[in-house]
Formats: sequence, structure tokens, C-alpha cells
Amino acid sequence: MVLTGVFFIYHYSNLEPSNNSNVIPVYTYKVVNTYPHDQSAFTEGLVFEDGVLYEGTGL
Repeated sequence: MVLTGVFFIYHYSNLEPSNNSNVIPVYTYKVVNTYPHDQSAFTEGLVFEDGVLYEGTGL
């Protein structure tokens, strides 16, 4: 039993990393514009409708 465990550990520790599709993608972003924002407000939700982005606040 121990010999079998040693064999599996040795065998699988020498494997090369696989090139599979399970790689987690990394995304980037780019700030294209900024807008004034009330410092006392906080964002509760965003709605994109008819090409306009609306911010819902707690005020």
C-alpha cells in the first residue's frame, strides 16, 4: 500500500503542466471617461437602458 502511494506521488510529481482550456482568463479594463459623483451617495444599482447608464443611489 505504501509502495503504491510512493509510486503515484513520484509519477504524478514529474508531469508537465497541461495546456487545457481550464485556465482562468484574466481581463483588463480601460477608463474612457469620468463623471462627477456626489460624495455622500453610494451606488445601490446600475441600469443600462436605451444607451444610457443610470446609477441608483441610497439618497
